[in-house]
Amino acid sequence: MTKLRQFTIACVALFSLLVVGCASVPLSTMVKMSQFGPEQFVELDGNALRAKVTVEEAVGLKPEQTRLAVTIASPQGEFTKEFDFKLVSETPVIEKRLFRDPLYWRDYELKLSQQGYQTFQEFQQLVKADPQLDSLSLSVGARLKNPPPEGEVVTLSIALKLYEQEDYMPLFDKAEVKMGRTEL
Repeated sequence: MTKLRQFTIACVALFSLLVVGCASVPLSTMVKMSQFGPEQFVELDGNALRAKVTVEEAVGLKPEQTRLAVTIASPQGEFTKEFDFKLVSETPVIEKRLFRDPLYWRDYELKLSQQGYQTFQEFQQLVKADPQLDSLSLSVGARLKNPPPEGEVVTLSIALKLYEQEDYMPLFDKAEVKMGRTEL
């Protein structure tokens, strides 16, 4: 076996391990978020920003305790700011499966609350004024209404919509989370 072929096989194996390790985070999201930084953040319209959380119907979500978190990093360290969401819609979803019982989900669509929007705009100005920012990351924190006991698994999906004209970008797609706390 040639060295080039061995190297190619090793690279494919390594890539496969990386993809399997992040199976709940779609590759398209990883690529898109790797190109998202402070310059793009300050251009976002907070009114267009949306989150969608899908959880098992029996588990449910506390929408009033769901937050958007933005973490910025600079030579001085990291800083995280959270912004409140409010519920836009709550929709039951039935996933029919062949030869098995259907799954019952609930979709929660959220947008920034009035206070969350105002704080978001103020934070954008802070980010815009700091030329030393190295990176920026976004996450959605959700609290479950009826969490299963510690040690059990709950399945959920979280997606973020950054621009009005774009579709939701999945952050986690049917991720299985072992319960230890009620906050994800």
